[in-house]
Amino acid sequence: MAALWALLATLPLPREQHAALDFFVGGAGAVQRVQDFIDRDGAFVLRFTVQGRDLTALLAPA
Repeated sequence: MAALWALLATLPLPREQHAALDFFVGGAGAVQRVQDFIDRDGAFVLRFTVQGRDLTALLAPA
């Protein structure tokens, strides 16, 4: 999670998207939050827009 957050935190995101990513990936309890999504849905998917391009980050068990 720390490596993913380090990468995502460098993106030129609007304040709202940065705050959401911080909550889900960088904030306290992020590992448990993501694990809960994976346990429930089989994967954790982040969708966001950077400079007009839609991007997706997917975390799932191998």
